Amino acid sequence: MALSVKMANAIAKEAGWLVDYFQMAGPRPNRSEEAEFYQPLQNLDIGEARVFLGLIHDLDGADGLRMRVKRARSYLPDFGISAACGFGRRPGEEMEATIKTHRDDVDAFLTELDRA
Repeated sequence: MALSVKMANAIAKEAGWLVDYFQMAGPRPNRSEEAEFYQPLQNLDIGEARVFLGLIHDLDGADGLRMRVKRARSYLPDFGISAACGFGRRPGEEMEATIKTHRDDVDAFLTELDRA
């Protein structure tokens, strides 16, 4: 995450135009619980740009998403969520199932937020 934050800060500063958002890949599932992974987020200096963190993984569903969001919010209170590395590495025949899984995970997560 430290490199992603460093790159986003440099882009926001040097782009010469307004940057609307940054998407940052999330942790590998085996690093999801490491607070140190998310700590560099507190050093973001990107003006009004919105951040989307790749926190959705196929391996651990809504529970994993919930945990990663909680960890990340310790360092960055406001962000959107996205797939960990986008969909480019997924075989085409798996895409429909992948999108359904992501939708179900996000729906479960948002339902819980609505109850809070």
